[in-house]
Amino acid sequence: MRTVIELELNEESIKLLEKYVKKFGRRLTPRKEFHSTVYYSEEIHLCMDESSTRYLSERLPIKLDPKTYLLGVFGQNKLVLRYEHDAVREIEKFLRKRKNEDFFSKEYSGFNPHITLGENFHRKRLEYEMPSFGEVLALDSFSWTFKGK
Repeated sequence: MRTVIELELNEESIKLLEKYVKKFGRRLTPRKEFHSTVYYSEEIHLCMDESSTRYLSERLPIKLDPKTYLLGVFGQNKLVLRYEHDAVREIEKFLRKRKNEDFFSKEYSGFNPHITLGENFHRKRLEYEMPSFGEVLALDSFSWTFKGK
């Protein structure tokens, strides 16, 4: 069982990302859904409560600044769009502190705000010219789920 809390993109942002990942052609297997995970843990499960949902809701929507975007590869082959935003970092810190945890999760050494674009992307391809992405994206809702393994 794991707890997953994600910030979700609005419909316009989803359409922009769908159009963008098509530019990669066969070099990338696109994600079916786009989101930004702010809490993930198989060890520490957070139950949804009114104060936490109010905290998240009051900080949304969040508009991401394209100047902070950076393409990267996480794990073996996941292409991600990294970004920076103080409100997203504050949300992650708030959720982590709910259980007095110093780390995002034992599986992760730190929190890196990002949106996974797709899989089966080879890291070496980042050395070549990548399609640019300069659109403002908006995170306007969240999901809080408990998922089985």
